[in-house]
Amino acid sequence: ADTDGNYVIRLTVTDNVGNSAFDEMGLLWDTVAPDTTLTAFTPDPTNDNTPTYSGTASDTNIITLVEYRIDSGSWIAATGTTAFNFTTATLSDATHTIETRATDQAGNVETSYSSDTLTVDTTAPTAVVTLGTPLIKDADLTQEVTVTYNEAMDPGFNPTIGISTTTGTWTPGAGSWTSSTVWDQTFTLTDANETRTGVTVDASGAKDI
Repeated sequence: ADTDGNYVIRLTVTDNVGNSAFDEMGLLWDTVAPDTTLTAFTPDPTNDNTPTYSGTASDTNIITLVEYRIDSGSWIAATGTTAFNFTTATLSDATHTIETRATDQAGNVETSYSSDTLTVDTTAPTAVVTLGTPLIKDADLTQEVTVTYNEAMDPGFNPTIGISTTTGTWTPGAGSWTSSTVWDQTFTLTDANETRTGVTVDASGAKDI
């Protein structure tokens, strides 16, 4: 056969007086490799270093195996065939490439792999707090506070800054990201007799990218 499809092969035997018998079998001729579709992992970047992936596989024949690999490593069997999933081993903090391939009943192996590129980041950002000078502006009783992070931060998540005092209240003004790593915010004192004892930053309020 030179065309993919279902064929019937028949063997006929005839003796010298014209008696005949036959047997036949079905054959599926398949030269087309299957195809996988890997669903991209979200969010990306992620702090999940054992991400679970899912996807689908299709073929004109029966799919017998779906496999995945990480960063061109060894192929590992996934769970399922036409619908599959897998959870990776622990990934290092870095950008990784995850690929999938399928094998069908005829032994055709996918060569145009489906893939996803994922950045893993499990290291929390660090922050340095600096106070604007002068430390308290007598004219308007304000204090500028700047938080500088060691990596780019998600602008959708703002840090929560609190200034502790022995008396009185510091009222926070609207803060803003002045760059991808710097948050700036101004506080106002209620009177000139307050004492500043320190500045604290709630790091859980901000999120790195």
